[in-house]
Amino acid sequence: MTISGEWSDGGDAQIGQANQSPRAHGRGRQVVIQNPDGSTEIRTGGTISWRNNDPGNMHSGSFTAGAGQIGTNGVLAVFPDYATGYNALTSRLGSPEWSDKTLGQALHDWAPPNENDTARYIAAISARTGLSQNRTLGSMNAAQIDSVAQAIQHQEGWKAGTVSRSGAS
Repeated sequence: MTISGEWSDGGDAQIGQANQSPRAHGRGRQVVIQNPDGSTEIRTGGTISWRNNDPGNMHSGSFTAGAGQIGTNGVLAVFPDYATGYNALTSRLGSPEWSDKTLGQALHDWAPPNENDTARYIAAISARTGLSQNRTLGSMNAAQIDSVAQAIQHQEGWKAGTVSRSGAS
């Protein structure tokens, strides 16, 4: 599977797999995913989290690379499908490295002040989930982690656009 894409920030896509190096064109607002079977999925419009199949708008890095990332727009991870992106989000929240963080600390890292109104972000997630920002992620059960992930997806502005498919399937 490969991707190419066009992002509103004009950044080039980079592929996380060896032997493949498609690039993005820095015009417009679309992501093109080339599947191993030769089919192509073109994701146009919507929000960047939707186009990237990344409901948490996770920054590309070693964690996302190990969680199924197939590319990056220079900053954010691109996943092959929603399920992979959502699983990466919940896996990150439930990871041992984050278990001692409070919800507030985790969200401060997730939505840092140089990119977000972090205090508002934390308050919105806490209100949406009913969880205290002082609660550690490690003390949360799977349903609570899932509610945090859903709240993050909502806060990140997940909004669907249009998907076009062509080729084999």
